[in-house]
Amino acid sequence: MKDTKKLLLVWLHGFAYTHKRDEAFAGKLTKALNADLFSPDAPHISDRPRGGMMWHDIPPTNGRKYHNDFLAEDTEQTKQIVDKSLEQLKESVKYILESVKKELAARGLDWSDVVIAGHSQGGFMAPYIALTQQKVRAAIAFGAYDILGLISDSIKYPETSVIWINGIGDSILSPELLKSYQPLIKKGVNVDYLEVECRVNGHDYPSDNIIPKIAKLIADKAR
Repeated sequence: MKDTKKLLLVWLHGFAYTHKRDEAFAGKLTKALNADLFSPDAPHISDRPRGGMMWHDIPPTNGRKYHNDFLAEDTEQTKQIVDKSLEQLKESVKYILESVKKELAARGLDWSDVVIAGHSQGGFMAPYIALTQQKVRAAIAFGAYDILGLISDSIKYPETSVIWINGIGDSILSPELLKSYQPLIKKGVNVDYLEVECRVNGHDYPSDNIIPKIAKLIADKAR
C-alpha cells in the first residue's frame, strides 16, 4: 500500500554556516518530496572569520587534508582538540534528536516519516544520526565525510537507506574521505551513490537537477 503520509525533511547545514545558506535548495527538495521542512541551526558557535554555527569543531590538520590517520601524531594537544570535538558532537546529536522529536509530536508523525539530509558537516551528521542513533526513513548526505570512521564503526541500523552524493571534482575533501560511503556498503548499508556537478569547487551543494533523482529514490523506497 502506498504511503500517503507527509514526510518531515530535517536539513542540517554545513560547518560555519546557518540554515539560511541552504534555504533555496532545501526548499525545492522539500517540495519535491511533498514534505514539511525542519532546518535547525547547529548549537555551537564557529570561531571562523565568517562566523556561523557548527555541529562540532573540526581539528586543525596543519594544511593536510582530513583522513582517518589524523590521530597518528597523537600529541596531547591533538587528543584534547579531538575530545572537545567529540563532546560537541554528542551535544549536537542530543539537540537534534530532542528538537526533531518535538517537531514530530506537533505534526502527528513518527521517526519513520523522517528523511534527514545535510551538506558537508551536516552531510556527515545526517547518516551518523540515521545509522547510529535513530532509525529514520532515509538519510541524504551531500558532500559528506566520515572522519575517524565515526559512522562505519558504530552502525546500529544498517537497514536504513542512504543516498550519498559526491560532487565531481571536489577540491575540499581528500580522496580518502570521498570514499567514506564504501565502508558503509561493506557493513550492509543500502547506499545509493551519486556523483553530480556542484555549484562551486565540487563541494558546494549540487545543482537543482539532482532533486528529481532524489525524490524518485525516496518514493521507490516507500513502495
